[in-house]
Amino acid sequence: GEVRFATADAVEHALQLSGKTIDGHRISVDLDHRSKDQTKVLISGLPAGLDWHRLKEFFAACGPVLYADVKSSTPLTGQVRFDSAEDAQAVMENLSGAVLDGHKIAMKMHAGSKDGTKLQIFNLPPTIEWQDLKDFFAGHGYQ
Repeated sequence: GEVRFATADAVEHALQLSGKTIDGHRISVDLDHRSKDQTKVLISGLPAGLDWHRLKEFFAACGPVLYADVKSSTPLTGQVRFDSAEDAQAVMENLSGAVLDGHKIAMKMHAGSKDGTKLQIFNLPPTIEWQDLKDFFAGHGYQ
């Protein structure tokens, strides 16, 4: 899950809730390092079925909550297009089976890729954003 607060001070209070329980589940609270204003935390260990209302209620004591969301825990599928068919092929050969945020990813050529530059990526972490995926491949030398 994720929670965005009105102030960075509220985040400091929220980080102290790491290790506490919500509906019987021990949670971990971490600063989202992508948050430029340092007002967003990521929460893991949430119970299945927890909704954003309950998450917001739980963190309200820390300070004003501007946004709360509970992401699905189901792995995602994504699509990535590369500069060339050669790059796409090299990515499949070199990075299929790589671990991304604790998920062993798999990939294959996208069925609709007429030029061979588009891959289908499987078993992506449920919290991944498009920029994370782009950064992952760029970090391995692929654009």
